[in-house]
Amino acid sequence: MKFIVDANIAIKWLMPEPDSAVAIDLLDHTLLAPELLLPECLNVLWHKRVKQELTAEEAVVALTALAAARIEWLPVTPLMPAILDLAIRLKHPAYDCTYLAAAIHVGAPMVTADSRFVRRCRQADAKDLGPFIRLLGEPVAGAEH
Repeated sequence: MKFIVDANIAIKWLMPEPDSAVAIDLLDHTLLAPELLLPECLNVLWHKRVKQELTAEEAVVALTALAAARIEWLPVTPLMPAILDLAIRLKHPAYDCTYLAAAIHVGAPMVTADSRFVRRCRQADAKDLGPFIRLLGEPVAGAEH
């Protein structure tokens, strides 16, 4: 199965967090992500370095692992109109809507650990978006390897 993954999923691959094992299981599937994932992950690594939650060596290991991840990168530029439309419609940050726009564009569900965003996409005024977003750990029909 094919999935769009967001930065909070990728961070779970790079360092131990709740549900890291579930996120790692996604690596057995075909993964795609907007290129936005890279600077978002770098920002998390920077923040953890500044707070001294991560050593310089650990940051290098995380960067190396991220660079090695088998992800098909999607350019953001063609998605910009859809991202803006979704952000306005959902009254939700464009960063998150970038991943949702990518999911809609390729016709594959987005997987996220952001329960707030999933709930928003399942509200009555956005039910058409439900098939394009899944909370990490939720079963997805046809998701067998």
